[in-house]
Amino acid sequence: MTVKLENSNIKQDGRNCLKQTYKGGRLSSFVPIHLRKYIVPQNYKKYSPEDQAVWRFIMKGIVRNLSRYGYHGSLEGLQKTGIYPDKIPKITNIDKNLQNFGWRAVCISGFIPPRAFMEFHLHKILPIASELRTVQHIFYTPAPDIVHEAVGHVPFLTNSVFSKFLSAYAKTVLKSISSSEDMEKYKAIRDLSDLKENPKSTLLQIKKQEQKLKSIIKNISHVSEASYLSRLIWWTSEYGLMGSLKNPKIYGAGLISSIGETLHIQKVKKIKLSEDCINYPFDITDFQPQLFVARNFEHLLEVLQKVSKRLAIYRGGVYAVNQALQSKTLNTVVLDSGLQISGMLTQALQTKSKELSFLKFTGPVQLAFKDKQLANHGKDYHKEGYSSPLNFLTKNKKPFHLWTKRDLSKESLKIGSPAQMKFKGGIQLKGQLERELKQKGQLIVLTFKNCLITDSKNNLLYHPSWGIFDLAVGKKVTSVFSGPADSPAYQLKDDFEPSKAPQKTITAKQKKIFSLYKKTAQINSSRQLKHFLTKIKKQKHPWLLFLETLNAVKEKEELKKQVLSHLGPVKSFKLQKKKVFKLGRTFYNI
Repeated sequence: MTVKLENSNIKQDGRNCLKQTYKGGRLSSFVPIHLRKYIVPQNYKKYSPEDQAVWRFIMKGIVRNLSRYGYHGSLEGLQKTGIYPDKIPKITNIDKNLQNFGWRAVCISGFIPPRAFMEFHLHKILPIASELRTVQHIFYTPAPDIVHEAVGHVPFLTNSVFSKFLSAYAKTVLKSISSSEDMEKYKAIRDLSDLKENPKSTLLQIKKQEQKLKSIIKNISHVSEASYLSRLIWWTSEYGLMGSLKNPKIYGAGLISSIGETLHIQKVKKIKLSEDCINYPFDITDFQPQLFVARNFEHLLEVLQKVSKRLAIYRGGVYAVNQALQSKTLNTVVLDSGLQISGMLTQALQTKSKELSFLKFTGPVQLAFKDKQLANHGKDYHKEGYSSPLNFLTKNKKPFHLWTKRDLSKESLKIGSPAQMKFKGGIQLKGQLERELKQKGQLIVLTFKNCLITDSKNNLLYHPSWGIFDLAVGKKVTSVFSGPADSPAYQLKDDFEPSKAPQKTITAKQKKIFSLYKKTAQINSSRQLKHFLTKIKKQKHPWLLFLETLNAVKEKEELKKQVLSHLGPVKSFKLQKKKVFKLGRTFYNI
């Protein structure tokens, strides 16, 4: 059933997004401080008459496609959130309407880091890029734009199960281990996208950046957990289908917002959605070679749960440690005692039986328990790094972290006295026990002075001259996750500056074109139309102008015939533009 989207009767909220953020104080109550730097004013006046025409063209195509191929609730979702075909929406209005469904919306510009984007989602905030794709990229753009972010993502935020899936995914991906290679690839994609959307870019610049991206992808040494999860969200929230394999419907934001991709899906192979989808990489610059079909929104949660079980945060052990080593990023290693060690893991020794015996981190390092930094164990104290042996050899069957003073005394571990400890893998510790640290009744750190630690070959692991040594109490690694345990205390430096989309410089020629778009709705006589069409013919490939003019006079039969008789310039359109023009006529029903 086709649902007609009528003009919004919602009062336009003209308040500036920046004022809303910092002067009005509304956003400060729900946007975390470290994310506010990505928020910008929408600046509605920047949208040209051509931009509005681009919006109308895309939206008419999207409404037509959703009427035919959209999953149940897609058109209603747009209507409920105040997104209509007639004009570009104000993000403050979308924010107002999303509050009815437990979400908020903020205005951003261009790309923001994947982690920041997911943090917004974790707090049920949808970041919407204020930019709009150009007429040259009317079917698809790799850059974030208001069509993709608003029209693509908003409709199903009104569905409680899908909303739950997005929140659960955000929580999961923020704990998954990424790699330094992931960020390098992301920055290359962002730079390429900016170049393609910048009218001042040369073909040579674009080609060089494309080659750089290909080289980065080719040289990626391993697929990180975060990359696997990015595939999951790509084949679901971005390019997902729902229903049956024979008659699937679209719900993914990439499919909804890309008219060309939607028209292409009939030719694409369909696969039943399962956790195996994470083994299919994707290319953001081309049509998808296959798409995955979910039964319903509950199915998305089932698949996410299965994929999550594979992650280091739940698996722990040698697998999790190896993921941290490969990542070359800051992660948190959790021991069975509950001690959390946050830093960049650079070495992990194992016994012949594949049991962990020693961990080494480069600084700065934070020690924490239950996501709270331990007193005097922040990154300023462990600024040079941190290391510790694991798997203390003892006849005591009780877990080391549950030992009492009596248990320690039996092993000659008395405060103020010399001590010797042997660990699996042949590691030995000699020193004087200074103090013990407990949390919630559990022993988590033993501190030594004059400490010497060597491995089975008598290689030096720690020297007394290096200062006080803090032994991590633990036998095994139960979990590893991305980032520090206590983020506020760690104050992780974010050197990723917000990327503002390149500003368009409007030329005198473009101003003339914009004035023509404005005048299309004012045509009411044959003479006036004839003069207007003469001006249009002088433009270079003005297919959208012709379409807007035809739409403006479609109820006036004589004027419509006049426009159709003057469509000679269409013959000079490049084949692709000619097809777009003809497709546009079906969108506008003219």
